[in-house]
Amino acid sequence: MFTWRRLALGLLVCAGVCSCALVSGCRGSRAPRAVQIYVVQRSGNELLPVAGAQVTLVPPASGEQFEGVTDASGAVLFENVPSGVRYAIVVVATGFENYLGQLPPDTIAVAGVVTQFVELTAAEQ
Repeated sequence: MFTWRRLALGLLVCAGVCSCALVSGCRGSRAPRAVQIYVVQRSGNELLPVAGAQVTLVPPASGEQFEGVTDASGAVLFENVPSGVRYAIVVVATGFENYLGQLPPDTIAVAGVVTQFVELTAAEQ
């Protein structure tokens, strides 16, 4: 439902994001950032963490590849990942189909961390 209050709030949020991008250079810069990937599985209406999943960030050309394993909360943290690069996200976990996705290159970091959720699908038996 349209309200003037929602429109004003949306414009304020947009202005904040745009000013961040223009003034501080947080978008599109090559500054390193932290990337946290949460690997989850759906169970009914809940998302449950997948521990022990192997997560790899693969650059499109030559460059540093990042590898890690999710903890009990389904999270893995990669530090000093260059921004402005479209990394492929590869996730392999026992009992699930392999996942291949992408980390958008210009994702805005909140408190210095880019967060991405990956939902796995159970492998067919």
